Amino acid sequence: MSALANLSPRERMMLLFCAVLIPALVLWRFAWQPIQAERAALNDEIARYLALRRVAEQVDVAPGGTAQTAEMPLAALSQRATRSAEAASVRITRIDPRGASLTLVVQEAAFREILAWIVALEREERARVTALEVDRLTVPGTVSARLTLEDAG
Repeated sequence: MSALANLSPRERMMLLFCAVLIPALVLWRFAWQPIQAERAALNDEIARYLALRRVAEQVDVAPGGTAQTAEMPLAALSQRATRSAEAASVRITRIDPRGASLTLVVQEAAFREILAWIVALEREERARVTALEVDRLTVPGTVSARLTLEDAG
């Protein structure tokens, strides 16, 4: 205690501030951040599950064993989008049907491949991109994208 008594009031205040700040930063870094990252990952997993469940609910199996869709234009649009993405070497990580539109998420793809894929979607698959969000990643030329498609008719 004699060491604290020898400190000036300003030094004691700084020591008290550090005694409160350092544990708070440690808790934030090693407790709060990992919990929030895990929560975000679980929310993404739940959203993917719900999207797959909605797609599965739209597909009914006919007595002959063939799948028939309850909403044919949407199913046809998702099939065309996935077929076109495979041809363009673009990996779709998430498909989310929303009414007459379809939201697709692509993570870690070459920017040129995504542009070529979008052009192919509009020309060959008769799909219209109504919204596009592109985020640049640290690897040069690599992006993540989120796009909304509608049937062009």
